[in-house]
Parts: sequence; structure tokens; C-alpha cells
Amino acid sequence: MKSKTTFGLLLLLGLVLIAGSARAQQTRPSPSPSPSPETHGGVDIWGGYEVMTSFEVGVRGQKISGDTNRYRSDLNYEPGIRLFDSRVLIRAREGHKGGLFDNFLMTTTGFGADPQGYIRINAERHGWYRFDMNARRIRYFNDLRTVALNQHNWNTNHKFADFDLILLPENRRIKFNIGYAPDYESGARFTTYDFARDEFPIISDYRVHSNNCRFGADARVAGFDLSFLQGFRRFHDNSNFFIRGFNPGNNPTANGSLNTFSRDFPARGSHDFTRFSAHTLIAKKLDLTGRLIYLNSRSNFNMIETITGNNFVGPTITGIPTAQQPYASPNTINLFDSRSTGNAKRLNGMGDFGLTWLVTPKFRISETFRFNNFRISGSDFLTEVASITRPAPVGAQSLTTRTFGYRRTKSRQFSNLIEGDYQFNEDYAAHVGYRFTDRRIELANIDSSTFSDPRVPATSATGSDLFNNRTHGFIAGFKARPVRAWTLWADVDHGTADNVFTRLANYNVTNFRVRSRITPSRKLSISMSLLTRNNTNPSFTEDLQLSPTALPQNLEVRVKSRVFDGSIDWTPNERFMLSTGYTRMNVTSNAGIILFLNNVETVGTSQYFMRDNNFFVNVFVQPHPRLSFFASYRINDDNGQGSLLPTANNVIIGSYPMRLVSPEARLTWKLSNKVDWNFGYQYYAYHETYLSPLNVLINPQSLTPANVSPQNYHAHLPYVSVRIYLGGRD
Repeated sequence: MKSKTTFGLLLLLGLVLIAGSARAQQTRPSPSPSPSPETHGGVDIWGGYEVMTSFEVGVRGQKISGDTNRYRSDLNYEPGIRLFDSRVLIRAREGHKGGLFDNFLMTTTGFGADPQGYIRINAERHGWYRFDMNARRIRYFNDLRTVALNQHNWNTNHKFADFDLILLPENRRIKFNIGYAPDYESGARFTTYDFARDEFPIISDYRVHSNNCRFGADARVAGFDLSFLQGFRRFHDNSNFFIRGFNPGNNPTANGSLNTFSRDFPARGSHDFTRFSAHTLIAKKLDLTGRLIYLNSRSNFNMIETITGNNFVGPTITGIPTAQQPYASPNTINLFDSRSTGNAKRLNGMGDFGLTWLVTPKFRISETFRFNNFRISGSDFLTEVASITRPAPVGAQSLTTRTFGYRRTKSRQFSNLIEGDYQFNEDYAAHVGYRFTDRRIELANIDSSTFSDPRVPATSATGSDLFNNRTHGFIAGFKARPVRAWTLWADVDHGTADNVFTRLANYNVTNFRVRSRITPSRKLSISMSLLTRNNTNPSFTEDLQLSPTALPQNLEVRVKSRVFDGSIDWTPNERFMLSTGYTRMNVTSNAGIILFLNNVETVGTSQYFMRDNNFFVNVFVQPHPRLSFFASYRINDDNGQGSLLPTANNVIIGSYPMRLVSPEARLTWKLSNKVDWNFGYQYYAYHETYLSPLNVLINPQSLTPANVSPQNYHAHLPYVSVRIYLGGRD
């Protein structure tokens, strides 16, 4: 309800601004005693304003054959009345001063039968203020039965906006900034829950909301450009998870089941930041710039989770004989009650400093230093009450567990990049650089558990770890224009790259890019580019239960990508335009993984292949001043892994072979200077081939015709619309 009210206020704001301006014009002396609009040069005049408006409204049809949910997950265009777009421009006439504003522009698109729409407002009064507003509404729909057994789906609405006000925007001495950004997202989400050696589909009522405010100022003092910004963010997550009735789980051979399941996980938090930056130019030779940012983030959460059902295989508790294990099979879960409360805090300081020295008019040296230090700490208290009934003679048993956990992560990272650029002449230039990074991470943890059963001893543990990492990289490139119509660029990046919160080993990186642009004339442009990336991430693990003397296992990740892109744009005159292009993308990923085969931990390989071809052509023709035609044809074809199949049980090969064809045509007939009639047609044909070796390995019963058959569809989307111009066509 709040989100609907917010977006209603956005529309009302535009009307208020217009009405206020009209009222202001009526109260000031005007050479025209009548408030009624007049026309001058095809433009409506109201007081001291020129008013121009256009809007396109129409009806879209729809006919879909095949997998409707896949169509909605990809496109989600619906039939019915649609406001394609609209535009309102109000500007002060030359020689006239505006009232509330000098210029006002409001544009909208996509409301009605579209999955997303936005409204944008720009208003300004010269010398006093500039106001910008962007508001968007997006409907997310995801229902793919070939991904995660069709159990990780979304059907949510996301509404968010940005309001920015600049006071004294043209004042070089000082200007002020104020901003506000609300964000709402809600709807149904579906996921899975691991319990009793099985996986259970559950429902989530997703509700997340945040408010972001900011204010600051820009000033010029003693030759320095200074900027200050203070921001505040408050968010809360009121999502909950549940099932509607008895749930047998995904594995039909297991005896575990859920009779009831409920989890409330409310979270509240704040995120405040302060940013300060400065810039100056000394003697037109030395350019200095710097920026400092401090962030303070805090969150508090609670969890209440209750479960009833059957647990066929329960956890083994150390220190209790097998015959006395309270969770031994088979047993009935009268109640699993878990309650947790906790908090987390993140303090983050970061900044960068840049220096550019103009040694000569042709040679310059740039130095960039960055640092990023943060500390994340948090703790939680968890109380679990398990009430279980075992077959006779054991009967009912209960156990209460209390657990405390604390984690702290400290990271210190800085990087330095030095570059040299030389401009030989207006046709040739080159640059070379060196990059160095240094990172230090400290980890600490405290864990303790107590049990209500005196036979189970309390446990406690503390730990710490230290990690240091350094990387080196080399960059180089050039620009060349051998002839006036041909320009060539090339760049290379080679060395090691650092990663945080991923595999901690460095990437060995070799990236190369070359671009070419040929412009024989102003009417013809030919562009081509080639991008290659070779990234290797060496990684090892000792957490492998193959044998007590198992050696560290290599889990290296190698990713290779090749992207070629080419396009041609030809515009011989204003009545004809042709644009066409082709993109080829090859991606091959080979990653070492750990998986379970027959309940045995095993080292394996996961491979992914993309062999994507993308082609498009657009044509615009205007055979008559009142008639224009636009046509487009787009095809996206990914062959994926082709005929390649796994050679062993511990090898997983993945890809998404698919083909999407989407032609479009649009005919526009100019009925008059005020009205255009449009007829359009869009067609989408989607075909895929789906293979899932992973599902076969983990759960052969899940590989049913319902969830592995191709999600093909054909969609026909004709539409008719009318565009009306009020006050001119510009």
C-alpha cells in the first residue's frame, strides 16, 4: 500500500509543479490579459511558457504457444492497453522569466502491459535549483522447471526511485545537494530447505524495504574543488518462510518428512557513509585529486524456526553410546524449536589519491594509490530445543542446546598503479603501466556449546588465522591512426589479480583487447573488436576425507573467454538507415570441485561451455514524408557443449544450448502534424536443448520428462498505437 502511495505522489508532483507555474504566471503582469493558450509557430504558448506534449497509447495483442512460464521469465509482456511513452516539455519563452521553473520535462514509458516502467522528471530554475527524479517499477517473474527442479522461483514487484535536488547549481563558489531514494520489493519466492538428509521445497513471503537519504555541498576554496556528501540508509527485512501442509521432500527413498515448517527471520539495519573529495591543478602541470570514504554498517536479526515431522537419519552426538543416541533412526520430530538473536557490524575506511604530472605537452605520468580497510564482527546466540519420540522402549526424549558464536574479519588492502602516456602526434599514442597490490586478512572466532543432557560435555573453541597476499600486474596499449579514416586501439593486461571473499588465491590474468573503427565517410562506419581473457585461479584443499594421509587436492579454476564483435552503420540520407552487427562469444570454464559419489567425498571437475552467436540487422526507410517503416531481425544461437558428454562420474559438464529469434516490424503513418498512427509486430521463437548430468548423479529420480523437456515457446505480439502531439512535434 505504501509503494502505491509513493508512486501516486510522484505523478501528483508533476501536476503540482505545472499548476504552480501556471498560477505564478497568472499573478504576474502579462501582455496578454487572457490566460487561455495561444499558438505560435506550431507551439502552444501559455503565458510565458512554450508547452509541447506527446504521448503514444495503444493496445498489444498476444498469442503464445509452448512454455508460457519460460516466456514470462524471459519477456513477460502482457496483452492489453499500454502507455508506450509520453513526454511533456514546458520551457520559458525567450526573453521571459519562468515562475516556479524555467524548464520542466516529464517522460514516462512502459506503464500498462509491460513488465517494467519508469517516470522521469527534470525541472530547473536558472541560478536557483535543478531537480531530477527517476522512478521505476519492475515485475520479476522466474519459473524455470529445468533449473533447481523448478523450486527456486520468483514472482515479485520491485519499486524504487531517486530524488535529487541541487541548490545554486550554477554557482561556482558553492552549491548544495539533497537526495532521497526509497526502495520497496515484495512478493512470493520459492526455495528449498535441507533437513533429514533430504531437500524440501518451501515458500517465502518476501518483503524488503529501505530508505536512503543524502545531503552535501560542493565548493571552490583557494583553488581547490571540494565536495562533501553524507548518506544514511535504513532497511528492514520482514520475510518469512513456511509450508502449507505435509511435505515428503524431493527424495522418494528417504523416510524424512515435514508436517509443519515456519521460519521468521526479521532483520533491521543501518548503513551510514561520509565522503569527502578534493581536486586542484597546480601551475597547469600537476593535477591532484583525492577522495576519502568512511562507512558504518550495523544490522540486528532474530530467527524463530519450528519444525515437526519425521527424521529418519539424525545427527550423532559425541560421547553418547549408539543405543542411547537421541536422534538415532527412526524417530518422530515432535518439535524442533530454534531461536536465535544476533548482530553484525562493519566499519570501513577507503580512499584513493591520484596525481598526474604533465611533464611535456606530449608526455605525462599518472600515479594512483588506493586503500581499503574494513573490519566485520558479529555474534549470535542460538537455542535449540529438540523433542523426539523414538520407538519403544526408548519413547520420548528431549535435548536443549545453547550455542554462542563470534566471528571477526579484519582486512587491510592497498594498491598502486603508475602509468606513462606519450602522444607522439595526433595519430599515434602509447601507454605503459605497473600495478601492485598488498592485502592482509586476519580471522578470529569463538564458539561454545552447552547441552541439557549431562552425558554430553560442553564444548568451546577459539581460533585465528592470518593471510597475506601480494600481486603484480603489467598493462600497456597504443592508439594508431595510419590513415584519416582508420583508427586502431590495443590494450594488454598481464599479471596477477587479487580477490576478496572468493577463492583467496590470486588469479593469473592475461587479457588482450583490440578495437578498430573505419569511417570512409560521415555516412558509413565500420567497427570491429576482439577481446580475449585467460584467468587461472590456483586453489588447493586439505578438507578431503579420502584417507587420514590425504594430500592437498588441486581445485584449480581456469576460465577462457573470446569475444569478437563487429558492426556496420550506414546512413546515406535522412530517409534511409541500415545497421547490422555480429558478436561471437566463447567461454570455457574448468573448475576443480568436491562432490559426493555414493556418500564418498570425491575430487571432480565441473566444466561449462558457451558458444554464443548473436546477429542483428535494423533498417529504417521513409519512402514518403508521411510514411516510414522500421524492421529489425535478431538471432541469438548458443551451441553450448555440443555433443560433448561426461567421460566419468566425477566430471560434470554444463551448458545452456538455446536459440532465440526475434524479428520486429513497425509502420508509422503521419495522419497530420498532430497525429501518427503506428502498427507493429514482434515475434519471439525460443528453442533449447537441456541436459543435466548433475541431476543424474545426485538424484536420478528427479530427472523426469516434466523437468528436462525443452522450454520452447513461440510468441506473437502485434500492437496498434496512436501518437498525439500537442504543441509541436519537437
